[in-house]
Amino acid sequence: MARGRNGPSVALCALFLLFTLCHGGMKEREAANVHMRAANKAFSEGQTEDAIRLYRETLKIMPTRIAGWSNLGVTLHSAGRLLEAIESYAVVGKLHPTHDTIYLNMGDAYRQAGRPQEAVTSYRYATKAADSQQACRP
Repeated sequence: MARGRNGPSVALCALFLLFTLCHGGMKEREAANVHMRAANKAFSEGQTEDAIRLYRETLKIMPTRIAGWSNLGVTLHSAGRLLEAIESYAVVGKLHPTHDTIYLNMGDAYRQAGRPQEAVTSYRYATKAADSQQACRP
């Protein structure tokens, strides 16, 4: 084993740390996947409150999971909880600014909540996001 002046080499320590972080991350990712699958199943079976709870549990484990925020927003939206849905959609917009569908959903939620100006703004963001996605395609 390579050793520096004070013990194992820095490279070896870095590899061990990377392995530890990735291994722990895999456990978290799998736990989030289990919650996400259960939430998707609950939603498809019309168990909205269970789905909302499970999506939130997913997001406690992996707070940057875009699909979790998006699905939570859609579920809240379908339950008529428009302001909560808008908050979830906004998180997706921050994590993935070119996610055009999320801005369409947000616009619909704003429109249904009686906030037409915010709806128009969201629809404009959707158009810009879609345009930027088109620009990136060959």
